[in-house]
Amino acid sequence: MRLRDGKTLTGITVKAVTVDGVYLMNDARVNWGQIQSGGVNGDHREKFDTYLKGLAEPLYLISQRLRVRDDSSLLAILGQIDETIAIQNGPTAMLMHTASFWGLVANGRREEATIPLLKCYLLNQSNDGIEADIPEGRPIQFDMATGFSADLLPIWHDSKAAKEILPELNKMLSELDSIPESTFIMYSTLAFAARQNEEADRILQQLTATQDISKNMASAVKLQRAYLSGDETGLQVVHSLEPTIRSMDISSQIVATYWSGLVLLNSTSDLNQQKAMVNLIAVAGKHGQKYPQLAASSLYAIYNLLADQRDRFVVGLSKAERQASRAAIRHEIVSRYSSTSIAQRFESVSDDDRAKEDTTKKE
Repeated sequence: MRLRDGKTLTGITVKAVTVDGVYLMNDARVNWGQIQSGGVNGDHREKFDTYLKGLAEPLYLISQRLRVRDDSSLLAILGQIDETIAIQNGPTAMLMHTASFWGLVANGRREEATIPLLKCYLLNQSNDGIEADIPEGRPIQFDMATGFSADLLPIWHDSKAAKEILPELNKMLSELDSIPESTFIMYSTLAFAARQNEEADRILQQLTATQDISKNMASAVKLQRAYLSGDETGLQVVHSLEPTIRSMDISSQIVATYWSGLVLLNSTSDLNQQKAMVNLIAVAGKHGQKYPQLAASSLYAIYNLLADQRDRFVVGLSKAERQASRAAIRHEIVSRYSSTSIAQRFESVSDDDRAKEDTTKKE
């Protein structure tokens, strides 16, 4: 076998050939991404030829793209893998699910990324060496007690995508003997985003939170529900949770701060709206690099608040000051968060059209 690092393995005895690679008699494993060409003798030849042809090149490219963080190209490479090869668990499955996760996130398909995220968590619990083929720094980071991951916060911006992924996620959950605590939150927040409030409430009621992060996220979900349903008690929920937000874990802090900002933004009180702006600016300023879509959404909410065209003060700003602030926010979103759907929305609409749109909204 000729390896991609230039080495050649000759005169070796092969113990087994599987989708995870070639196992040698000393139990060493050579994964398919490492193998460039060659062959083996005896009973293993047919499997070797099949896996070399169907797995070697795409798995090598996946590892390469993960290493250089070219995540947007991962989905196309995954499509090159021979679909007739059954890959259910093991290091190769973990590599593929990890690539699928990062590829979906990079292409703005966060709602769909919940599926490979859950698969990776479940695989992670089954085998200590399951991440062996994933480049350093690229495994998904989990809270192993619950399944929560800071790499995918339970905040969703695409209602249609959330609705479409729920049946597949529900099917996965129905096949599990034990459901991770994080999955109750993931499923319910997706259901809320899809405007399926009764289904979201049903799932939330089944959560028995044993860890602080689960309790914190469950509290944050109350804010999401209040905002999306237009619940009049939303301000009460915000005021009851405000004293506890700073003591939450970072992921829960971000989620709670974002939703509390949106709830306050809907208030008719200038003071509440000013607090909302502080919250949303904090989310964008502190966490925009890691969560660009969330940052863009936070700034876009403020942008819309300042769209009032009437000649009066709003959140302490005159009409001219609001217009200047909106221009600055728009520039920030387009220049700093150019890959997000909100930036692309801005770029597809001219300044004149945007001004007309804002005026029409106020009329």
